[in-house]
Amino acid sequence: MVDLSASAPSYRDRIAPPLMRRGPFALQPGKGSGMDEAMAMLAFTVVPLDLAIMQPIRMPVTLLLICYAVLHWRSVVPMAWQGRWFFLLPALCLLSALWSAQASAALWYGGLMVVTIGIGALLAARLDHRQLAVALLLSQGVLAVISLADMSVTWVGGIDGGYAAIGIFPHKNVLGQRMVFLTLAGIAMLVTSGYRPLWRLVAVGLIPVALMLIARSLSATAVILLVGAVPLSLGVALLWRPAAKRPGGRAAIVFAGITLAASALLVMVNVFGFNPLTDILGVLGKDSTLTGRTDLWLVGAQSMEDHPLLGVGAGNFWQVDTYAASRLAGRFGTSTDTFTFHNGWVEVMVHLGAVGLVAAIGTWGAGLWMIIRQWLHRQADADPLYLSLAAVFFVRSFAESEMFSPVAFGPLVFWMMVFGAMQSRRQGQEATTP
Repeated sequence: MVDLSASAPSYRDRIAPPLMRRGPFALQPGKGSGMDEAMAMLAFTVVPLDLAIMQPIRMPVTLLLICYAVLHWRSVVPMAWQGRWFFLLPALCLLSALWSAQASAALWYGGLMVVTIGIGALLAARLDHRQLAVALLLSQGVLAVISLADMSVTWVGGIDGGYAAIGIFPHKNVLGQRMVFLTLAGIAMLVTSGYRPLWRLVAVGLIPVALMLIARSLSATAVILLVGAVPLSLGVALLWRPAAKRPGGRAAIVFAGITLAASALLVMVNVFGFNPLTDILGVLGKDSTLTGRTDLWLVGAQSMEDHPLLGVGAGNFWQVDTYAASRLAGRFGTSTDTFTFHNGWVEVMVHLGAVGLVAAIGTWGAGLWMIIRQWLHRQADADPLYLSLAAVFFVRSFAESEMFSPVAFGPLVFWMMVFGAMQSRRQGQEATTP
């Protein structure tokens, strides 16, 4: 009788199918499996509240992701504990139930923010940054193709006005934001090594679709983000990374960039009479109120004066029985349950006051710094995706309120990036520790 126990590993290797011998299947080689990648694509596609067509399956998928996090608690819990300070803002939202008019709204708001950050920790714990980029590309690529086929439009105001494409999304700015993310993910795959050739081909096909949808959406915010983030991605990949390997190369790029930008601005202002504010707004179809944003901010400022320290409570301003909220929403032809101040910082101060503003600056600022610091430590070979997305989040926080929205696409991606950068730094420290 043959004893297989002594040579069990080699015996299993001989009879195992080739796919099993190569390890778990994955769309993109990395630390995670195909199941992890599927969970990431579900999170990016189904969980965010800004996609109404996903409403019937949103709760089951969210519960599935929570169960998946519990199943892999050994990798998720340590990461969430290390980033426990990032839960400060959601904790403050939960506490605001003590002084808000509707405690249930504050508890619901804070609970959903906890879920958002927790899912971000789960994705970062299970997948590396290339796998997450592929999941981002494929999930948003599917939505882009469906939106292209649907091509629903809505009338928007502004200086010129016109019909803006919204696709399957509720608003043109939501479509524009998703397509900016898709474009940046595709560019990262084209200019960075380590991705499978198949995903580069997919990126080549999806980037034009994303750009066309951005143009059709008439989203000035998306255009500004695209104009700033795409050169940043290409510059980091094609200029900065090679310069990081040569002494004085980075200093030369910075000096040349500042000189060229300053010279161009001086010529345009003094020779052609260019006015940076009014001319840029005119090109983008915006008036001096930024399509009503400044009026919204004035109402927010009045609310801050009435509740300066702790605000009105998380999720409480945009309630249907709030007169100011109903008046604002009616003026812009929308409902209070989908309306915002279009500024993340104003949104925080209205709902959580000065205490919330300090918490937001601390948590969001720490997250951005963690992403930037990780890039600074790996300038010669770093993927430009996270850096360009960090710039997008910073700029977008002044034009949209998404960073303070519960279970939104932007915060989900942001916290995934933050936890991923935190894990990469921790692994680097462990590798250099004797």
